[in-house]
Amino acid sequence: MAGRVLVLGGTGFVGWAMLTALAADPARRLAWVARIDSPRAGGAAGLPAPILVDDLETLDPGAALEADVIVDLVSRGRGRLATRRDILGRIRGHARLVDELANREWRGHYVYLSSGGTIYGVDPPPVCEETMPVAPFSDYALEKAFVEMHLTSVAGQTGMALSILRVANAYGEGQPAKPGFGVIPAIASALSSGTPFKLYGDGTSRRDYVHVEDIVAAIFAAMAAAQGGPAAGAGVEAGAGIVNIGSGVGTSVRELIAMAERIAGRSVPMEEVAMFAAEPASVVLDPRRAGRRLGWTARIGIEEGLARVLTHHGLARPA
Repeated sequence: MAGRVLVLGGTGFVGWAMLTALAADPARRLAWVARIDSPRAGGAAGLPAPILVDDLETLDPGAALEADVIVDLVSRGRGRLATRRDILGRIRGHARLVDELANREWRGHYVYLSSGGTIYGVDPPPVCEETMPVAPFSDYALEKAFVEMHLTSVAGQTGMALSILRVANAYGEGQPAKPGFGVIPAIASALSSGTPFKLYGDGTSRRDYVHVEDIVAAIFAAMAAAQGGPAAGAGVEAGAGIVNIGSGVGTSVRELIAMAERIAGRSVPMEEVAMFAAEPASVVLDPRRAGRRLGWTARIGIEEGLARVLTHHGLARPA
């Protein structure tokens, strides 16, 4: 994976884990972009100083054109709790950047993290394959679908290498507990603080959970894909094309709570609340294409990963 790597959106949970892993290789030429108002804009030991921007729209395209690989983790958040729609605001920065790459005939490798958990619609089949039509049901999913299609169009016209990773529900040590973001950190927060965990609906909704270490491994595998030549059926000259990054296993919220209670040795305080509208009952990703094209499979099972999270927070019962 030689060459210059530019990371967009590296200050979030998955992005920071990715940056940390990239920085561990002193031979790598790494650049990364951070919003001026990000708490991580000051950087960290081992990382070069970031390129500071107000927003993706204000990024100098020259920084992207100099890169051999762009890893894009930018998102404006899931928007489930938003009170105002702003689709144009969500896609404008990406539209400008991707158009500039196309107009300048950039021939690098673009690795884009999309959302396997939201892009397949509110009523997907038991297991979601990449060949399914997308059916975004939220502003967040619509943003991801638009960027996917824009990148795919440009890659087909210019020969830009493209890997789109449709990532399942990410979790892991260090994930912040924020409203609307992540069941697992919310469970850990409830155990730690005693504040009731909000159980939406009856708790039977199932999701595919993938540990952040496995996601980072998938990104590294995708970055290497362009060096191996075209991926069969990818539809671009190189890269992995569209691949699901998930475990292939669904776990319900109540099953997660039961696991957490076994690991912690005590009950999770809960409060039952009404389910949000337009929420799928189950989203499980088929990971077989990732195995074929990237040689990747999820290695950390949900119970092991949850135990690691609770241990990280000092919440696991001593063995």
